[in-house]
Amino acid sequence: KKDFPIRGIENDTFYENETKIFLNTLPEEQRSLLQTAIQTGELDMHTLRSTIGNRKKQNEGKLLEWIQENRKKTVEEMSASVIKLPYYGQYCGSFVGQTVESNHFNAAGALWAVDNRRFIVSKFHFNPGTLLNENVTFWVGPYERTSNTIIDMTPNANGFYLKPQPISLTVFYKSDIQIVEARTRSTLTSRYKRSNLYTELSDKNIVHIFDEYMDAKESDNNSEIKEITNTRSLLNENSGMEALGWYAGFQLLLLTLPDNKWIGPINWIAIWDHKRQHAIAHVSIPNGPAFKIPAIVQLRGLTPNNLYNVKSKYTKILDTKTIEISELYYRSNGLAAWFVVGKDILPNSNGHIVPTYDKINNIFDCDSLRDYTNETIILKLPGHLDIKDVFWFSVFSMEQSLSLSHLYFPYNDMHLPPDLTDISVR
Repeated sequence: KKDFPIRGIENDTFYENETKIFLNTLPEEQRSLLQTAIQTGELDMHTLRSTIGNRKKQNEGKLLEWIQENRKKTVEEMSASVIKLPYYGQYCGSFVGQTVESNHFNAAGALWAVDNRRFIVSKFHFNPGTLLNENVTFWVGPYERTSNTIIDMTPNANGFYLKPQPISLTVFYKSDIQIVEARTRSTLTSRYKRSNLYTELSDKNIVHIFDEYMDAKESDNNSEIKEITNTRSLLNENSGMEALGWYAGFQLLLLTLPDNKWIGPINWIAIWDHKRQHAIAHVSIPNGPAFKIPAIVQLRGLTPNNLYNVKSKYTKILDTKTIEISELYYRSNGLAAWFVVGKDILPNSNGHIVPTYDKINNIFDCDSLRDYTNETIILKLPGHLDIKDVFWFSVFSMEQSLSLSHLYFPYNDMHLPPDLTDISVR
């Protein structure tokens, strides 16, 4: 541990009281974190003495810097960086063959819930044999619930077709990362016209989890499954179903439910043989509180810190790499500040700068923040960072080592969709 000059205080009881008084001057979130760190031994109280002599707010940044340098390192922090496994969402299960007869298709793969309407199929193997003679597709159900719950729980003809869409491997394995230099903006006081270019979130790779989804339609009569099946078969014949081709486990596939469907009422996803009317393999979709469907997380907005005028309505975590700040208001007043994230106890200058992202023009901006007037902006975590690497999010001045406003991410409690955009920056 580095040496830190301390004042000569003979009375430890007096010092402990002084420490408590000092901690009470900090915001509640910071005070709670520091108290916990002291109680668990992560921080040594006696090495904090010199910081207590001056309680001015502008010196708080120096305290945070010192904490970062002197706090005990965990095994995770001391270990070298490791290659992260790709994150596809919530694991649903693996495709399991139904009969010995179906083994010649060599069907296998894992199914993941991306969000409320999308699935990813990874390591998918399939040998279709002769495409002219086979008619095998992804088949999801039940399309309509019947009075027979047991039948609804197993693959049958009462389903609907999903067309697989290939996903580029570069989405999860980013080797060529764009490098953008972080600079102080030349004119911090310039006024920009209000722009809501970032509010249009209709990108096919971003799903609005908070939209209300239609519940599965309940059957109003006791009609037999066969009658429903005949109707669905006619519809599917006219919907352009394409038989599955050959897959060797390398291609990731995206399955998207229709607009009026969501994962909740879905019981199974099958590889369905339409010619023989049976499932070659299937995955039963889990249910219950333990099965967490990935969803957007909404947190509180940024709040002003004393004289620094920064605030927002709320903060949304759209996926594992994307943050949305709603109705951001900020005045730089000549102070260079950036959006910065980190995994330490408190915001500090060792964090990572997060660039703003213009998805329309596909441009990253790493310059210090300009003035904002109730604008909604999109941020992308740099490099290989994802939300699991973020504990605090701050509007931070590197020059003054000061957080103008910040909040904490409950990263262990968030179940987010994966980022499916094929872009990255550092």
